[in-house]
Amino acid sequence: MGNQLVSIQSVPRSGSSWLGQIFRSSDQVAFRFQPLFSYAFKGRLDPHSSREEILEFFEDIHRTDDDFVLQRDAAIHVDYPAVQEPATASHVVMKEVRYNNIVRNLLEQVPEIKVIGLVRHPCAVIDSWIHAPREFDPQWSIAEEWRLGAKKNQGRPEEFFGFDKWKKWPNSSSIWKIRTRNKCRWYATPTSMQIQRPECGICSNSADWNSVPPPRSSSIRAGARKVPM
Repeated sequence: MGNQLVSIQSVPRSGSSWLGQIFRSSDQVAFRFQPLFSYAFKGRLDPHSSREEILEFFEDIHRTDDDFVLQRDAAIHVDYPAVQEPATASHVVMKEVRYNNIVRNLLEQVPEIKVIGLVRHPCAVIDSWIHAPREFDPQWSIAEEWRLGAKKNQGRPEEFFGFDKWKKWPNSSSIWKIRTRNKCRWYATPTSMQIQRPECGICSNSADWNSVPPPRSSSIRAGARKVPM
């Protein structure tokens, strides 16, 4: 296909929906919301998908009329503005907060794809997660779930809830080895999107997180930068 392919990847509750709406507002972008989580495209890609399968997938999501992927389901996509998609788009942009386990294969099979890896401070991620009833059952124990997210992940490799999965995602050595070669860019969410209400004991003391290793990318440490298109 002739379009520039872009994938926004992050763990859940990192601000990817916010970033996605910025892309969606462009008159050059066909934006697709978590297609691999939709009924229409669930399971279409895995860590072993071929180049042909990946390109066919992007072609199909570009042409799709699925309400979830196009953010037309008002019961799910609450408060999202209506956007008129351009008749012709130079970029097909999808965002995913699951299926980060396929990123290495995407980059290896389709070197021309551009991946934006979004990283948010883990305190803010976990705080947002435990205050999202659709994602965190109020009956679950925060003390038991914050690190492994076992009840949410349920052992599925495509799920990325909990602190351990947060650490695994941005510091995956297998991805970092090829990120420069494949023009993979990593960006941090702005400071204004960091934790606002540290109500749980786990997230309230920032000193508890001093041992968290810093992201390896200098672009993260420098903050958000203009996305090269």
